[in-house]
Amino acid sequence: MMTKLDQLFIQLDNDPSLCIGLTSGRVLEEKIEYLLSKLGFNDLTEEYNTLKKEERGKFNKCQNFIKLKAKLKNKDNAKRITLEQWMPVVKNNSFISQPLGSTASPDIIVIENNNIIKIEIKSSSRPDINVNPSWNSIPMENVIYIYGINHKGITYFMGEDILAPKIAKMFNDFYKNHLDVELLFQKYLDNKGVKGYKNMLGFTPELINKVREKKRNAIDKGQGYFSEPWCENRKGKVKNWVKAYIGGHKYDK
Repeated sequence: MMTKLDQLFIQLDNDPSLCIGLTSGRVLEEKIEYLLSKLGFNDLTEEYNTLKKEERGKFNKCQNFIKLKAKLKNKDNAKRITLEQWMPVVKNNSFISQPLGSTASPDIIVIENNNIIKIEIKSSSRPDINVNPSWNSIPMENVIYIYGINHKGITYFMGEDILAPKIAKMFNDFYKNHLDVELLFQKYLDNKGVKGYKNMLGFTPELINKVREKKRNAIDKGQGYFSEPWCENRKGKVKNWVKAYIGGHKYDK
């Protein structure tokens, strides 16, 4: 059975005009928000932000925002997030933009059939199909990433397709103690029994450091995000995951 969110990805696949004019990441976010509204999802962003401001001075209710923030922010927990009575404003068939602020992931949460889906949006204004997205945080399991390149195309994938959950956890653990040096991380992986790790999409500790230093194109890009058959395979996985997740089933990866 098709879910409402399925229709978003059909639109992304079938409307080439959506990648036109991606001069900033916010442009693509606004296009996604518009599509969600057209598909019948209610935009609760303003209501959410207004209530959050009002409740800051009311300790008990403000705790609900803190609990929701913790659920959305937890990098080590890929468990299903379901709609609960205590959650402020969050309702079925709705979405909230930038629930953790403008610089934190996820960019959007979508709520359908009592399930909360996290979506992160990335884009490049450079019309070059080989440009990889900039990463300022570790790709998270069970998060959908939508990536658009200006005038070239839009794709989407799961966080675990960019970085395996086991490696992502090691990244997070590693960066609690180390801020740089790729060699240190490779030794860390070796000590954990992961030999010869190589991520074809260029996601390495060096990449994060280059992003922080704002040195674009200073690394080997590896395999492109639009390369086939990998691109279509990853998109198919997103669609299957959405059906299973919203349907309340476990997705067999």
